[in-house]
Amino acid sequence: MEKNNITYLFENVSLYEDKKFNLYANIDETFSYIDKDNLNEIIKYLGLSNNGKLISDCIWCDGHFPFNLEIETRNFYQSTDRLYLGRDASFIQDFFDFKSPEILNHRILNSSIEDQIITIDYHFVCTNNQYHEYCMKILLIKVENQIIIKKIGQYPENIALGRYDSETYNKILREFDDSYVDYQNSEKSYRRGLYVGAIEYLRRVFEKMIKFYLSKNSIVIDKKANMKDKIKTVKEYFDDQIQESLYPLYSALSAGVHTMPEEDCKKHYDHLKVIIDIQLQHIKSQEELNDKINKSKQSLDDIKVKYPRQ
Repeated sequence: MEKNNITYLFENVSLYEDKKFNLYANIDETFSYIDKDNLNEIIKYLGLSNNGKLISDCIWCDGHFPFNLEIETRNFYQSTDRLYLGRDASFIQDFFDFKSPEILNHRILNSSIEDQIITIDYHFVCTNNQYHEYCMKILLIKVENQIIIKKIGQYPENIALGRYDSETYNKILREFDDSYVDYQNSEKSYRRGLYVGAIEYLRRVFEKMIKFYLSKNSIVIDKKANMKDKIKTVKEYFDDQIQESLYPLYSALSAGVHTMPEEDCKKHYDHLKVIIDIQLQHIKSQEELNDKINKSKQSLDDIKVKYPRQ
């Protein structure tokens, strides 16, 4: 589903990324006026053109929910105005527009930097739980004939929203004793600052992968065998690039569960997780390749029947 403007601004626009808009149209070399089409483009980009809501994952609710929005605008010589989405976004035009072209150009040439900047504070409230709140701050800077829009802060960061690798590998993970839930819980724990828990869920995924390959290949192993022996028995079924990293990975995950402090778990999490991801991607790529090969063979067979060689 295509994201609305406010959701796109929150989830997809990077911090400090400049977005430039033309605001004014020239009357002649001396005077200018605000072009309404340009203004509407700015309002649309800011997500203020309708009664839309932020539609995003709530990191606390474990679900995808609408967030109600209210905003505050502030410049350096006026008090803060609180607006509710659906009222209008005329504050932009009110701030940058003036009664006559003469006044407008006078302000462009002579106004201080304080007169050229607006900050917009977005406040989002989850419709599933009013105590769950997000926020975002946008900066509008008038530079000559342009408006530069820059996102200068938000919580949570967009990297934590709607980008779960568990969705990419959903089908594959479910084959490993339904480790999809463990993998997703690992990601969610990490994004909530529960770093030891994230490591623990990741270890569960890895253990289920080893168990899966033992079972799939009907490998009988002594019940007293330790994880090092089990890994050695099935490592040939893993991507060549990570075969020698499998037991060190398990040792590191175990250290994370039993002895490693939260900060070290946070520091090393992505680097440990990527070893598991390499195997998941290895399986996914092979499945996609097999699918392409089968479709190619089917096309060749169809052509052979329909257009027999003369």
